[in-house]
Amino acid sequence: MRIPGNGKFRREARRVKELAGLAGKMVHLCRASNGPAANAARTSVVDRLAALHGLPQKIGQVLSLGELYAEEQNYAKLTECPATLPASDFFHLVELT
Repeated sequence: MRIPGNGKFRREARRVKELAGLAGKMVHLCRASNGPAANAARTSVVDRLAALHGLPQKIGQVLSLGELYAEEQNYAKLTECPATLPASDFFHLVELT
């Protein structure tokens, strides 16, 4: 669905749409009982939280703290950081600019 308007309005509308999608996934997770349905709902929530930035990402990281010593770690994926750029590559890029 295309969102009309200027850039700022589109960004804000897209953000609201993403957060609403997360809310829907959380409702499915709350309604799911134990078993495969709950695992699928949890995976869906984790994937959605991983795709979002800012507060939703931080919430996912806080949720992962409750699983530090658990056998099954569903939210641990949210604590992984992206690969960093080696310092030598960084300095090479800075020299080019």
